[in-house]
Amino acid sequence: SNKIQTGYSCKMSCQSHLFPLFVLVALLAILSKVDGVPRPAFPQYMYVDAGAIICDGGHGTPPCAGPISGSIHAWWQFDDNGNFEYYREDAVLGNTSFVYNREYATPTGTREYFLATDESSTFECIHFTFPMNFSRYCLEDAEYVGNSTIEGEEVYVFQTLWTVLKPVNVTVWVSISTGNIFGFDQLTAKYIYFHYSVESPFNDSLWQRPNVTCKQ
Repeated sequence: SNKIQTGYSCKMSCQSHLFPLFVLVALLAILSKVDGVPRPAFPQYMYVDAGAIICDGGHGTPPCAGPISGSIHAWWQFDDNGNFEYYREDAVLGNTSFVYNREYATPTGTREYFLATDESSTFECIHFTFPMNFSRYCLEDAEYVGNSTIEGEEVYVFQTLWTVLKPVNVTVWVSISTGNIFGFDQLTAKYIYFHYSVESPFNDSLWQRPNVTCKQ
């Protein structure tokens, strides 16, 4: 009887210690996934009223045809499922090849309208056809890789995949002080978002392109 009672007591004692251990392991697993850092979504309708572009090397196309930098305004629109739908960017560039660039992008490619010099009065245009897509919720399952400082702003750093011709690794920064998206680094260009606003649906006129024939 004592033997049976001792065994029973030991079993209950072990269970009482195992249960909290199981809970701890589960909590650690959750925390390792959530990691305690904010993972904001891109707004469905997003207007960047103070931004910058920094091109590290250049892939031969405007606006990143060389190591340049400039200021930008940008507009993002995602559909009701969170998929990328439209993007427009107006960039004033500190560059001898292109002084101004206006980009219109959709999931099937992008058109770049640019002024080559300060004296240029009409746009030139290049049309690139390629698949482009990502979800505005891309940070939900992105890999958190640590903290850094970008343009004087302390940020959380994430790695995720976007489709730009093919799946590419993109680094996305989230401001530690505000919890907002601070920009991203994809291919050869860094985009810094010093400030943006959440907007209502944009007017269709925003996406209407200049009446200029584009080179393929």
